Amino acid sequence: MKIRSTEELIDFLGGAIHFRKREMINIKSQLCNRERSVNSICRIAVVFAYAHWEGFIKEAAQAYICYVSSQRKTLSSLTKNFQAICCRRCILNVSSAANKIHHHIDLVETILDNGNKYYSLDYINAIQTNSNLNAEVFHNICMTVGIPSVSDTCSNRFIDELVKNRCCIAHGNNYDPDYGYAMKAIDFVLEAIDKFKTDIENAAVLKTYLR
Repeated sequence: MKIRSTEELIDFLGGAIHFRKREMINIKSQLCNRERSVNSICRIAVVFAYAHWEGFIKEAAQAYICYVSSQRKTLSSLTKNFQAICCRRCILNVSSAANKIHHHIDLVETILDNGNKYYSLDYINAIQTNSNLNAEVFHNICMTVGIPSVSDTCSNRFIDELVKNRCCIAHGNNYDPDYGYAMKAIDFVLEAIDKFKTDIENAAVLKTYLR
């Protein structure tokens, strides 16, 4: 992935979201028109809503980190969340070797002595969902890229419910979501990924990754 400019980021996000929205709108149309068995299409709607929820959030967040990395800013000029990504390797070394002082020194040197150096950001490993993009994981991704997360309890509960119901269907359990829930799942994801896309674009344009 190579995203060097704000325009390239916006184009990438536009392409990434377009086919996802088109597919969900098509499923929603089938729900409204009862083109297939209601139970069958409701199950499909929930699985696809979750797939596009996880897929877009992960893809968009990685793209934004790739974009920030391509700006070649110094460590000291970045906000704390991006500094944390830069220092992650040192942090992990320290956490796995508590009594080895050279790892501690590496971390201190990275933070104090290398503020004027440029660090490439590992955008792949910085964003992981582990096929479980629940509210807690989503909040962590938002903190990682420095954009607002969902704060209301109802939305957090719905995200966790969507993850649970998707797993029930994907694992072959006997769960049949009703028409109302299937429509709500599609509508929620359409709105949520649109908002996430806008937040990422605004962050890039306003350069909120800089201190």
